[in-house]
Amino acid sequence: MTTIVVKSGYMASDSAITDENNRNIGSIEKIFRLEQGHLYGSCGDGDDRELRRLLLNMHTPDDMPTASALKKIDGDIEAIVLFKSGALWDVCTGKHANAFPIEDAHFAIGSGRQIATGVLDALDRVPSDWSAEKKVKTAVLVAIDRDIFSCGPVRLHKL
Repeated sequence: MTTIVVKSGYMASDSAITDENNRNIGSIEKIFRLEQGHLYGSCGDGDDRELRRLLLNMHTPDDMPTASALKKIDGDIEAIVLFKSGALWDVCTGKHANAFPIEDAHFAIGSGRQIATGVLDALDRVPSDWSAEKKVKTAVLVAIDRDIFSCGPVRLHKL
């Protein structure tokens, strides 16, 4: 299970890896920089290599794979792609495969998504000198505290 958050060019995640019984068995990287420089983070079925290979030739959002191509990937994966341009897309494989742009100021995926999104909503409403980096990291930290399927350490990446 996972928490991945995106805001203002930052992407942060927890690093928990769980077994088939949802027991935390270690720490992994969930965010990758694709060859073109875009940031990519995923949750769901653990092995997302097929999806990352499908995204290798993607330079702009216009190159996003079609739903029919995403349906061919075995397993249910949800991913966030943050393009170098700042465009943000949500990508899903499996039975409900789709890819669509995200227009919100911030976005999250995974089992801790609602917690992290709520934290960012609150932080954006309170006058503060906090940077986007600090807000994103705090959102994941709170999700780790509240979501039993998310564990530290937090991994933070900047576009």
